[in-house]
Amino acid sequence: MKFFDGLIFFFIFSLLILLNGCSTVAYHTANDTASVINDNLSLGTQIQDKTIEYKARYRLHELNYSANKNFIDLVVYDGRLVLLGEVESKNTRALIDHELASIPEVYKLDDYLSVGKKHSWIRWSQDALMTEQIEAKIFLSHANHFHYSVHTCNGVVYLFGAASKQEEKYIVEKIRVLPGVKKVVTIFPQIRPNKATIIDVTPVALNV
Repeated sequence: MKFFDGLIFFFIFSLLILLNGCSTVAYHTANDTASVINDNLSLGTQIQDKTIEYKARYRLHELNYSANKNFIDLVVYDGRLVLLGEVESKNTRALIDHELASIPEVYKLDDYLSVGKKHSWIRWSQDALMTEQIEAKIFLSHANHFHYSVHTCNGVVYLFGAASKQEEKYIVEKIRVLPGVKKVVTIFPQIRPNKATIIDVTPVALNV
């Protein structure tokens, strides 16, 4: 297993070395698999995040649940694993939480999975349009748009990145007034606790 983890580390390290220096701003809806913006994180943290993401997606693949009835996406940022999407039951949700929280490098797991809700294609298109609107709003604001990456899921906006509290508040206020936005959840780097992995299935959000 250590040899397998070593291969993962070497592959990710080589990839990041090749990509280092490229400032790519990626804005996504929740069903995208691309990584969030990471130019505010150290190379070591980026490698660890990629390792966590690879392990988490592999463990999800190994779990016995119906892909037709459950949609699950994940984002890893600064050791924090964020789950987005829908599952058919609380038992499925608990199984996923337990499995992914046991990944050693994860210091916090935020579960934003909806239970029993089915996402329609109309909803997906609305989320995609909303993400484009948010992208434009951030780009036209006085804030540095390179600080942010956006995921939108069922009208809930997940804002990843790193910025000052003042800038964060400014951007959230710009986003939360857009039509169709239910609430804004900010996911920025935090001070890591010296204890076991935290599982948060009812995370605090900024309500509209």
